[in-house]
Amino acid sequence: MNITETGAITPETYAEVVNYGWEVCRRTQQIPWPMVGGGEVMKAQSRLWHLVEPYASGRHEVGADFSAIRRATGDLIAAVRRYCGSAYAEFASGRDGSVAA
Repeated sequence: MNITETGAITPETYAEVVNYGWEVCRRTQQIPWPMVGGGEVMKAQSRLWHLVEPYASGRHEVGADFSAIRRATGDLIAAVRRYCGSAYAEFASGRDGSVAA
């Protein structure tokens, strides 16, 4: 995992891509649901969850579409930023330095 001075997190290995996607999914479950745009956040969260869950749970070990997981992770963070605000996007992405519950 590469973390820049600005706090940008870039997963480098395949395991890190899956783990980071799973962590972003978990973190978005801890933020208040937006009054506007909740459906968009839910779609982005669902798409990412369906991509990473089989690998994060250990049911499957090969065959993950890592580029799709990267895109879905970025899309979910962007949806949280758009509809929930930058502070929640920083939390969802892990850039705020907090520990997820």
